[in-house]
Amino acid sequence: MKNILVLLALCCVSITYAQQRSFEITGQLTSEEDSMPLEAATVYLQRETDSTLITYTISNQKGVFTLENKTSDKQADLYVSFMGYKTYRTKVSLDTSKINLGTIKLSENAAKLDEVLIKSQAPVTIKKDTLEFNVKSFKTKKDANIEDLLKELPGVEVGPDGKIKINGKPVNQVLVNGKAFLVTILLLPPEI
Repeated sequence: MKNILVLLALCCVSITYAQQRSFEITGQLTSEEDSMPLEAATVYLQRETDSTLITYTISNQKGVFTLENKTSDKQADLYVSFMGYKTYRTKVSLDTSKINLGTIKLSENAAKLDEVLIKSQAPVTIKKDTLEFNVKSFKTKKDANIEDLLKELPGVEVGPDGKIKINGKPVNQVLVNGKAFLVTILLLPPEI
């Protein structure tokens, strides 16, 4: 009986995995005003059902971006966020493996106010040499700890020694709400 349950569980996992399709979404970001490429714009794909992040990327010097991942979703919401420009949003059908969106022209955010409070909805924002993750964009359990969160962040690896790497590069410092946070102590496995 135990072997049948294990076999059934493996079948369910393989069926779920088999339903996921690979996709590659490409495009180029330019300014609507002068057609200049927009470097370091955040491009991200979210599920329609619960707005969780599927994948994200940053545009290169020529404004070109490539989003690659696997999902079982038939369509998703694509967002482009860039400081000083209106956030671009479109639905993308994921029924083909290669999707070229061509050139996406972003319009400047011309609203002028006396006081501005900027709240970013982008899951990842680049500020000089710092990556800022919006924790609300990533699904974790209600009682999750920092290690659980780090495992959900795309491109983040936590080594067995507790060292953190993002996109293969070691992390020098982790800040939580702008204050230094010593993560390596929390991530060491408990002694047995």
